[in-house]
Amino acid sequence: MMKTPSNRLLNYFLLKGRTRFDAIIVSRTHGLRPLVKAIRAGRVGYLMPDEDLADAQSVFVPFFGIPTATLPVVGRIAKLAQATVIPMYCALNDKGRYRVTIGQPLDDFPSDDWHADAARINLEFETFIRQDPTQYLWTLKWFRSRPDDAPSPYHA
Repeated sequence: MMKTPSNRLLNYFLLKGRTRFDAIIVSRTHGLRPLVKAIRAGRVGYLMPDEDLADAQSVFVPFFGIPTATLPVVGRIAKLAQATVIPMYCALNDKGRYRVTIGQPLDDFPSDDWHADAARINLEFETFIRQDPTQYLWTLKWFRSRPDDAPSPYHA
Protein backbone atom coordinates (compact mmCIF):
# COMPACT_ATOMS: atom_id res chain seq x y z
CA MET A 1 0.00 0.00 0.00
CA MET A 2 1.43 3.36 -0.96
CA LYS A 3 0.65 7.02 -1.31
CA THR A 4 0.65 7.98 -4.97
CA PRO A 5 3.27 10.67 -5.61
CA SER A 6 2.09 13.82 -7.37
CA ASN A 7 5.02 13.59 -9.81
CA ARG A 8 3.83 11.29 -12.61
CA LEU A 9 7.34 10.35 -13.71
CA LEU A 10 8.35 9.39 -10.16
CA ASN A 11 5.12 7.40 -9.83
CA TYR A 12 5.91 5.55 -13.06
CA PHE A 13 9.38 4.52 -11.88
CA LEU A 14 8.16 3.57 -8.38
CA LEU A 15 5.42 1.35 -9.82
CA LYS A 16 7.79 -0.17 -12.38
CA GLY A 17 10.35 -1.03 -9.71
CA ARG A 18 7.86 -2.22 -7.11
CA THR A 19 5.86 -4.43 -9.49
CA ARG A 20 8.76 -6.13 -11.26
CA PHE A 21 8.34 -9.25 -9.14
CA ASP A 22 4.56 -9.49 -9.54
CA ALA A 23 3.71 -7.24 -6.61
CA ILE A 24 0.29 -5.63 -6.48
CA ILE A 25 0.48 -1.98 -5.45
CA VAL A 26 -2.59 -0.64 -3.70
CA SER A 27 -2.95 3.12 -3.62
CA ARG A 28 -4.02 4.59 -0.31
CA THR A 29 -6.87 6.31 -2.17
CA HIS A 30 -8.39 2.88 -2.90
CA GLY A 31 -8.88 2.11 0.79
CA LEU A 32 -8.15 -1.11 2.64
CA ARG A 33 -10.49 -3.48 0.79
CA PRO A 34 -8.12 -4.37 -2.11
CA LEU A 35 -5.27 -5.00 0.33
CA VAL A 36 -7.39 -7.19 2.61
CA LYS A 37 -8.70 -9.09 -0.42
CA ALA A 38 -5.17 -9.72 -1.72
CA ILE A 39 -3.96 -10.94 1.70
CA ARG A 40 -6.94 -13.27 2.05
CA ALA A 41 -6.08 -14.65 -1.40
CA GLY A 42 -2.62 -15.61 -0.13
CA ARG A 43 -0.58 -12.55 -1.06
CA VAL A 44 1.88 -11.02 1.39
CA GLY A 45 1.02 -7.49 2.44
CA TYR A 46 3.75 -4.96 3.15
CA LEU A 47 2.69 -1.88 5.02
CA MET A 48 4.76 0.89 6.57
CA PRO A 49 2.48 2.75 8.96
CA ASP A 50 5.00 5.50 9.56
CA GLU A 51 3.30 8.69 8.50
CA ASP A 52 1.60 11.32 10.61
CA LEU A 53 -1.66 11.74 8.70
CA ALA A 54 -3.15 13.89 11.48
CA ASP A 55 -6.68 12.71 10.93
CA ALA A 56 -9.45 11.59 13.21
CA GLN A 57 -8.54 7.93 12.69
CA SER A 58 -5.12 8.31 14.30
CA VAL A 59 -4.42 7.39 17.91
CA PHE A 60 -1.65 8.90 20.03
CA VAL A 61 0.70 6.18 21.23
CA PRO A 62 4.40 6.25 22.15
CA PHE A 63 7.11 6.26 19.51
CA PHE A 64 10.52 6.65 21.13
CA GLY A 65 8.64 7.76 24.25
CA ILE A 66 6.83 10.61 22.48
CA PRO A 67 3.03 10.51 21.98
CA THR A 68 2.74 10.15 18.21
CA ALA A 69 -0.24 10.22 15.84
CA THR A 70 -0.35 6.64 14.59
CA LEU A 71 -2.87 4.91 12.35
CA PRO A 72 -4.03 1.67 14.00
CA VAL A 73 -4.26 0.13 10.54
CA VAL A 74 -1.92 -2.85 10.96
CA GLY A 75 -4.13 -4.40 13.64
CA ARG A 76 -7.28 -3.62 11.64
CA ILE A 77 -5.94 -5.22 8.47
CA ALA A 78 -4.62 -8.25 10.37
CA LYS A 79 -8.03 -8.76 11.93
CA LEU A 80 -9.96 -8.28 8.67
CA ALA A 81 -7.60 -10.51 6.66
CA GLN A 82 -7.08 -13.03 9.48
CA ALA A 83 -3.36 -12.52 8.87
CA THR A 84 -0.21 -13.09 10.87
CA VAL A 85 1.90 -9.97 11.30
CA ILE A 86 5.64 -10.37 10.88
CA PRO A 87 7.78 -7.25 11.42
CA MET A 88 10.53 -6.55 8.94
CA TYR A 89 12.98 -3.78 8.25
CA CYS A 90 15.10 -2.88 5.24
CA ALA A 91 18.42 -1.03 5.48
CA LEU A 92 21.29 -0.31 3.12
CA ASN A 93 24.55 -2.03 3.95
CA ASP A 94 27.99 -0.49 3.38
CA LYS A 95 28.02 -1.86 -0.19
CA GLY A 96 24.78 -0.10 -1.14
CA ARG A 97 22.71 -3.28 -1.08
CA TYR A 98 19.56 -3.78 0.93
CA ARG A 99 19.66 -5.93 4.04
CA VAL A 100 16.25 -7.22 5.05
CA THR A 101 15.70 -8.23 8.66
CA ILE A 102 12.62 -10.31 9.36
CA GLY A 103 11.39 -10.54 12.94
CA GLN A 104 9.28 -13.15 14.67
CA PRO A 105 5.52 -13.32 14.07
CA LEU A 106 3.67 -11.25 16.65
CA ASP A 107 1.92 -13.41 19.23
CA ASP A 108 -1.55 -12.40 20.41
CA PHE A 109 -1.89 -9.83 17.66
CA PRO A 110 -4.16 -8.16 16.89
CA SER A 111 -5.86 -7.63 20.22
CA ASP A 112 -9.21 -6.00 20.76
CA ASP A 113 -7.49 -2.72 21.68
CA TRP A 114 -6.50 -0.52 18.73
CA HIS A 115 -4.36 1.72 20.94
CA ALA A 116 -2.40 -1.25 22.29
CA ASP A 117 -1.96 -2.66 18.79
CA ALA A 118 -0.70 0.66 17.40
CA ALA A 119 1.70 1.03 20.36
CA ARG A 120 3.00 -2.48 19.78
CA ILE A 121 3.67 -1.80 16.09
CA ASN A 122 5.50 1.42 16.99
CA LEU A 123 7.60 -0.52 19.51
CA GLU A 124 8.49 -3.12 16.86
CA PHE A 125 9.44 -0.31 14.50
CA GLU A 126 11.56 1.32 17.21
CA THR A 127 13.40 -1.95 17.85
CA PHE A 128 14.58 -2.09 14.24
CA ILE A 129 15.34 1.64 14.00
CA ARG A 130 17.46 1.56 17.19
CA GLN A 131 19.84 -0.90 15.48
CA ASP A 132 20.93 1.91 13.13
CA PRO A 133 18.96 5.18 13.47
CA THR A 134 20.77 6.69 10.47
CA GLN A 135 18.91 4.27 8.19
CA TYR A 136 15.46 5.61 9.03
CA LEU A 137 13.80 8.28 6.88
CA TRP A 138 13.41 10.91 9.61
CA THR A 139 12.12 13.48 7.12
CA LEU A 140 8.66 11.93 7.46
CA LYS A 141 8.06 14.19 10.49
CA TRP A 142 6.26 11.68 12.70
CA PHE A 143 5.88 14.20 15.52
CA ARG A 144 4.10 16.97 13.57
CA SER A 145 0.65 16.36 15.08
CA ARG A 146 0.50 16.76 18.82
CA PRO A 147 -2.08 15.61 21.35
CA ASP A 148 -4.21 18.34 22.94
CA ASP A 149 -3.09 20.85 20.27
CA ALA A 150 0.42 21.09 21.74
CA PRO A 151 2.86 22.92 19.45
CA SER A 152 4.69 20.95 16.78
CA PRO A 153 8.39 20.42 17.56
CA TYR A 154 9.14 21.29 13.93
CA HIS A 155 7.98 24.90 14.36
CA ALA A 156 10.31 26.00 17.15
